[in-house]
Amino acid sequence: MAQGDVYLNSTLMPGSSLKVTKGYLDFEVSDRTIDKTFVSDFVATKRTRSLYWENFLDEDFVDAMIALYLLKEDVVYSEVNSDLTITTFTVRMSISSEILREIDEGSYAYSGFVITMEEV
Repeated sequence: MAQGDVYLNSTLMPGSSLKVTKGYLDFEVSDRTIDKTFVSDFVATKRTRSLYWENFLDEDFVDAMIALYLLKEDVVYSEVNSDLTITTFTVRMSISSEILREIDEGSYAYSGFVITMEEV
């Protein structure tokens, strides 16, 4: 494992053109009391990650990620930090691809492929 490596269910994500965007979602419950005073309670902060590849990806890798997505199950996300510690958490994923191109007869490559995840 090397600094910056990213894994989904222990599968190393190809890193030649991988861009990782980190984010957070805050959840709170809010309402109004009988006298219409606004009240809210903080519930949780959940991490989000977006994996984006600028260059073309191998069809087998994309097929594997689509198969993983279609299982509709939780996925284990792991990233290797700058101090070589590993951050791991469980996520739900979605996928999209901007461009699908045939690079050889019957062989395809994807670019603009994005995996977005939200911590469960």
